[in-house]
Amino acid sequence: MVKNIIITATALSLTFGQGPPTGQATGAKTGQNKPTEPPKMKPMEEVLKNAKEIPGLITLYQDTTSGKLYMLIKKDHLDKEYIHFIYGANGHNNTGITRGWPYYSKVIKLKKYFTRIEFEIQNNSFYFDPNHPLSRSSEANITTAILASSFIVSEKDGGMLIGVDNIFLTEALHQISRGFVPGSPNKNPFKIGRLAKDRTKYLSINNYPENTDLIVQYVYTNPTPTNWGSDNGLTDPRSVNVSIQHSFIQMPENNYQPRYEDPRIGYFVTQVTDMTSPDDPTPYRDLIHRWHLEKKNPGQARSEVKKPIVWWIENTTPNEFRDAIKEGVLAWNKAFEKAGLINA
Repeated sequence: MVKNIIITATALSLTFGQGPPTGQATGAKTGQNKPTEPPKMKPMEEVLKNAKEIPGLITLYQDTTSGKLYMLIKKDHLDKEYIHFIYGANGHNNTGITRGWPYYSKVIKLKKYFTRIEFEIQNNSFYFDPNHPLSRSSEANITTAILASSFIVSEKDGGMLIGVDNIFLTEALHQISRGFVPGSPNKNPFKIGRLAKDRTKYLSINNYPENTDLIVQYVYTNPTPTNWGSDNGLTDPRSVNVSIQHSFIQMPENNYQPRYEDPRIGYFVTQVTDMTSPDDPTPYRDLIHRWHLEKKNPGQARSEVKKPIVWWIENTTPNEFRDAIKEGVLAWNKAFEKAGLINA
């Protein structure tokens, strides 16, 4: 069975009236800005003497005593685009994280800066025609987001080992705690609290040739809550935990052809602005969200597809609903057949 990973490049976040964590500044303050000296290099065998190797797209090592996680960055990982996907594994409405919700997918690069590796989110909101003089200023007033970095602790055979607890066990790559909106009518919002580093941990680590997945449980504490949550789903508002999955996914290499939106028709799109069309009142190159399907027999008007779309019915779905869900999903084949695609 072919496993397709479908990523919708839309950043979604539900706050449900969540206020700022008690005693914690809002924003992306996660300890990444502390001025520290790079650690003294050690032999890789010494650093990893108690670690278990987890091979895959980006090889990981986890210390079997402390649980500390390392990532082995090779030269061919550097300056290469990956998809960073955030998925809600578990949570509660008051926390802004709910189970099964895709929060965003963005393009990320790993970059080396002397003694450290940086995690840099790319800005894909603009297009510049490479033949236009303005393309020479394609980076002007457009910033990337360097959300995290980690010092290289060991090197061997071109591989660079970094500790990643300061990246994944913090809010460096995804902000969960939220600020309070001034003037909000809700004068007593739910406060998730402060991130408890001594309780935040990895729940699962899975590594595959095309994607590296980590589920992290983030634990927050608020010793003096004034809002105890909207329902009994919160066991005790003094200690709240949510779990999200971080996925690093290899960029697909295929002959996919993007299709641009026609504003007269409604689509789900990723917005892209053409900065080299100054005379166009609507300088948009918005990309339609669509499937990548190829015919087995391109010369035929109607053909089976090479790799059909695969949907998974979660094993928590009640048995009495499963047949109806399956029937509803497969009914979309009628639309694909009109486009010449059989059993899509």
